[in-house]
Amino acid sequence: MSYLGLMNKTCTVQRATVARDAGGRMAPDYADHLTGVKCALIQLSAREQMAAQGWGINADFKVALPAGTDVRPKPTNSSSTALPDRLVINSVNYLVQDVNDKSGRGKTLVALVKRQV
Repeated sequence: MSYLGLMNKTCTVQRATVARDAGGRMAPDYADHLTGVKCALIQLSAREQMAAQGWGINADFKVALPAGTDVRPKPTNSSSTALPDRLVINSVNYLVQDVNDKSGRGKTLVALVKRQV
C-alpha cells in the first residue's frame, strides 16, 4: 500500500541529546533535525495495536514518511543509552517506537509512534 497520496501534513523530526535538568538529573533535550517533512498520521486499529504489542512495541499511531527520511526508532537493545527521535505534528509530540521499510526499497517508510501526553 502506498501512503504517498495521504501525505497531507508536515512534521518536524527532532533528535534527542541528553542534558542535565535543574535538579541535576539526566533528561532528554530535543532539537529540530528535519523540518517540513511531508507525512500522514494514521491511528492504529485495535488489531494493529495488539500486533505491535506482540512485537514488544507500544504504539498508537503510524506515520507515513517519504522513503529515505532519517528517522531513528527506540533502540531494541535495552542497555543502549540512545534515545528515539520525536515527530512533531500539529504541535503534538510522538515518540518513534519502530520504523518499517528501513531498507528504503519502497516509496514510503512507516514509523510506529506513541503520542506523548
